[in-house]
Amino acid sequence: MIIETPGLYKGISNEDYHRSPGISNSGIRLILDCPKIYYYRYLSGEYERKESADKKIGTAVHTLVLEPDTFFDRYLIVDAMPTKPNRRSTYETRRKYEDFITSAGGREILTEDDYLQAGLMANNIINHAAFKKVKGTGCFEDSIMWLDPDSGAPLRTRPDFYNDFLIIDIKTAKDVRRAAFARHIYEYGYHSQAAMACDGLTAATGIPYNMVVLFAVAKEPPYLVQPYVLKGQALEQGRADYKKGAAIYQQCLITNTWPGYEEAILDIDLPAYAYRSNDNE
Repeated sequence: MIIETPGLYKGISNEDYHRSPGISNSGIRLILDCPKIYYYRYLSGEYERKESADKKIGTAVHTLVLEPDTFFDRYLIVDAMPTKPNRRSTYETRRKYEDFITSAGGREILTEDDYLQAGLMANNIINHAAFKKVKGTGCFEDSIMWLDPDSGAPLRTRPDFYNDFLIIDIKTAKDVRRAAFARHIYEYGYHSQAAMACDGLTAATGIPYNMVVLFAVAKEPPYLVQPYVLKGQALEQGRADYKKGAAIYQQCLITNTWPGYEEAILDIDLPAYAYRSNDNE
């Protein structure tokens, strides 16, 4: 079921959510960089989206934490992935791979090692004292579409979890220490994603949301967990960023023009840290 009108929707698959009209945070980040790249990846139909190994494990962690009863309906665990055929592959290799994909029945495929890693990461979140305290009863993976009141752009968000007063988002990262994860938040636009979740839920429910708790879990053993509250100025900056992207998106839709980079020769220099003192030479 593709979302076609503003509202809050339950039971929408992740695939249908991403196929629905409107722009989400991942698109906002891309269109702020270059509308032409956004068009190619999301609207041209020419781009084949491939999920990275880290992204696949992160999605599995989400499912194990928030919807564990659905995990084995969504994932197939195997010893190892079969070789994906190419143009030089034999008929036998192609047939084995096709039979393997058919046996998966549409489920995502995880190796046993990936499943073990995702399970350890998920368990550390589930057993974290702060997670037990704030999770309680709420809603998981609901999909929301609303219209930005400033630009009129259709926007989408899909919070991991929310109740009547807060939103929880689970994030995986190489380093979950405060300074490193703060850079991670900015680099991946988690502040704008959080602002979109707050504004989308407020638009859909009428309840004012102004706080997001990020549960950051490290990707490497011992898979430590550190929760952070994102609010105040960080959310305001995220709101400014996503609204700027929404305005660009809406203008591109109206004009059917998706600009690339500047058609000019630009000056460039080395980054500041590259200039070292030569006093000791």
